[in-house]
Amino acid sequence: MGAREIDLSTSFRPYWLLPLALLLAGVAMSPLDLQVSTYFQGNRARWFSELLELCEVFGHGGGASLIVIVTVVLGRLELRSWPWLIAGSLGSGVVANLLKLGISRTRPRDFDLLTGTVWQTFIRGAGETQSMQSMPSAHTATACGLAVVLTALYPRGGVLFSVLALLVGFQRIATQAHFPSDVFAGAAVGTFVGMACAKLLLVSGEHSRRA
Repeated sequence: MGAREIDLSTSFRPYWLLPLALLLAGVAMSPLDLQVSTYFQGNRARWFSELLELCEVFGHGGGASLIVIVTVVLGRLELRSWPWLIAGSLGSGVVANLLKLGISRTRPRDFDLLTGTVWQTFIRGAGETQSMQSMPSAHTATACGLAVVLTALYPRGGVLFSVLALLVGFQRIATQAHFPSDVFAGAAVGTFVGMACAKLLLVSGEHSRRA
């Protein structure tokens, strides 16, 4: 399926509403961050942990790159579609990682969930680096951005792509890599970047047809 078959005129207008809703959901969820993370402290998701680990690939930079390559090779996409697919997926992860530079938050697995408070998760400790990169979730951002652009290119797979992105977010919570609000924030970033790239892809397609 080529990019000329994309129809984003209704589904992605205005494209900022869904990311905003996800961001607000993350803010509303933040008071429950510690409780949810405490619940998963005992590996409560072990009954389908292998599935979650496999789904993490959909939100990993390397896994997303392989998916992009396979899509390009097998999907026979037009050359102009490649940059937007890459920007929507890997670009979302890059944006999330850049945001982490200005938002220091301890990961659940490195925080005392029983005695600490939500606000204390944002207090930087001495010598902490990787453990202070909890918000937003770059894995979730990558997965959501990839899911959005893939859905634009292959609408029939939209449900599958959405479920994979959802499982990536759940995996980040279940493994205590991120708090729920971090995952919602990452989803907001990925959805925004992905929808912007999908919209630009549509515009480039319209211009190419007029040329």
